[in-house]
Amino acid sequence: MAHGVYLVSGTDVDASSDAGSWTYTLTVTLTAVAPRGGTIAEGTSIASVNAGTAFTGTIATTGNDGSVTFSTSAGGSFTVSPSGAISAPSSLTPGVYALSGIDSDGHGDTGVWTFTLTVVAAPPTISVAPAAPGAVGQTYTPVVVSSGPMVTITSSTPAVCRVRNGVVTYLASGTCALSFVTAASVDYPAATTVTQHITVRVPAKVHLTLFDFANDEWALTPSMLNRLNVLARTIMRDDDTHISISGYASSTGGVAHNVLLSRKRAAVVTRYLLAGLKDDGATVAALRSLGRGAANFVSPDSAAAVNRRVSVYAW
Repeated sequence: MAHGVYLVSGTDVDASSDAGSWTYTLTVTLTAVAPRGGTIAEGTSIASVNAGTAFTGTIATTGNDGSVTFSTSAGGSFTVSPSGAISAPSSLTPGVYALSGIDSDGHGDTGVWTFTLTVVAAPPTISVAPAAPGAVGQTYTPVVVSSGPMVTITSSTPAVCRVRNGVVTYLASGTCALSFVTAASVDYPAATTVTQHITVRVPAKVHLTLFDFANDEWALTPSMLNRLNVLARTIMRDDDTHISISGYASSTGGVAHNVLLSRKRAAVVTRYLLAGLKDDGATVAALRSLGRGAANFVSPDSAAAVNRRVSVYAW
């Protein structure tokens, strides 16, 4: 039954031929229906968009005859067409925007609807200028540009490089892995982390490798001692010399055993060099001694004697 006012009348007749008439009215109305469901749920946050990004949506209604016309007083932030199409400009700044309006279904019945649109700041961007390969002992100050808060720089390879007050110091040869990120705040979400990988080499004045240690041994041969004496005389010329000593093993033996063996080989070379330099009155600015186990083979045959070695870098 359509909505409206209906007039009803009738006559009664009884057995004694008495007659009477009566009338009444019936008013039919349509219940006001607020738009619910569909693309945008009434009364809830319809979207979360980044500042600088335009938004569009559509209000969908149920429970009426489909001829709803919308109107609103959005104050210029939003526009809502009579059919329910919503648009928000890209000029919106971060914040929560409330919007309400009235719909009419063409029969004089109305419903009130509300929703909110949350606008958040766009995630900041981070760009980092490329870095050239570095050398142990050098420093590097990354050139970073961010559209948001201050960028934090961290090193995920502290044995190779460290970061203090935005300055990177190369400590050892290898790959320096840096991460650049901004923290989330009230005004900005966290940016996507940017990573940078830098190859760090040893700027060697002298590179000496002692090959062919006896199997499972770390004793220095006369030939090795002669070569270390030559190295010591070179180091004596500069009191600012840095030394890096790395011991290695072949693949013969277990992992833990090879690491220990390589450390012993590096240690015996270290002790001999330091003792000789001390006797000659020379000093060393920094020294690093490592046992690297069975690694960085110089022969395709991992068990070959040539892989039982110690490498010495001085710069």
